[in-house]
Amino acid sequence: MSGRLIKKRENLKNMTKVSKTIYPKCLFSKKAKATYISHDGYIRPCCYVHRHNKTEVDEPWLLNDEHNIASGKSLSEMFSTPEYTDFFDRLRTGKDIPERCYEVCGKVQTNVGADHRKEKIVENKPRWVETVTQSYDDNYKVQKKLQVDLTHRCSLGCPKCMRFETNWTEPTTKKKYKFANHAIKKSELSISDFKKIFEENPHMGKGDVDFCGTWGDAIYHPDFIEICKIIKNAGAHINIATNGSRKRAEWWDELYNILDPINDSIVFAMDGLKDTADMYRKFIIYDDVITAMTKGVDAGFIKSRWSFIVFRFNQHQVEEAKQLAKNIGITFELVKSHRWDGPNDPYMPTKEWLPQSIIKEYNL
Repeated sequence: MSGRLIKKRENLKNMTKVSKTIYPKCLFSKKAKATYISHDGYIRPCCYVHRHNKTEVDEPWLLNDEHNIASGKSLSEMFSTPEYTDFFDRLRTGKDIPERCYEVCGKVQTNVGADHRKEKIVENKPRWVETVTQSYDDNYKVQKKLQVDLTHRCSLGCPKCMRFETNWTEPTTKKKYKFANHAIKKSELSISDFKKIFEENPHMGKGDVDFCGTWGDAIYHPDFIEICKIIKNAGAHINIATNGSRKRAEWWDELYNILDPINDSIVFAMDGLKDTADMYRKFIIYDDVITAMTKGVDAGFIKSRWSFIVFRFNQHQVEEAKQLAKNIGITFELVKSHRWDGPNDPYMPTKEWLPQSIIKEYNL
């Protein structure tokens, strides 16, 4: 073991580590978690260890320059460093693993290829029905599926979003900020980054790129359409999760012309109708989202969805929203969220709209 790893092992007792059985999704032999890249270029085996996450305290080496695409190294080279090799060894053995990894992959139900803490329902059927027990790879593989937090930019002000946590302390530096988004590095992935990624990883051309941001919304990247062109030219499919507002109709026309209506998809996150849509997703523009959805349907996109998280303020509108989605022609996805601040959270809906994980946790 190298000197720097010996030193790191000596520091483990001062970190938030656990030694428990774990079912690491990043090492699944089939349908492993997508390889993840943060907006400022750090590579991770899973989106749950995103930037400014407490895992960066447990594993400070994650922020080493050699684990950033600006280093010029390939993804395979970065995931083969001594630190990452040691990290994957610990995931396999369940020793000295970050608490965050256990939170996400520590229950036997996570061994079936899905996150069961929340529930997503389409046409009265749960979206996650995978029940095949997984086997695990000995070594981490760069996945053909890529998940990208493309930008630091977002147009909304969602109260539970990390961007708007107040009096926030950055986990690694311990520096305090009035709002968490003040700590975000104002950098983002570039067109050249994507050219390099696909040149070095041709197998990704047979996979997917998911734009699903923790800190930002991909459509606000100034070069988003050009980046989509690179991905499509490489042969990969594209899935976009967005609030869908503040873009002109002509912009959506251009995007839809680039994407494949059969294999690509856009998930529009809007939680309510015109009178409630902005009660949680502050500053969302309802009419913009309806326009974007409608244009996608008119262009023949069959996999796009309207994702509707049930809150207390909108639970009475679920059936009306379902009917509106049907009228537009877009699939309606009902989301029973697990992200509540205890049983007295004023945003939390009544029991019928909660996932079983929360009902059990709060003893409801």
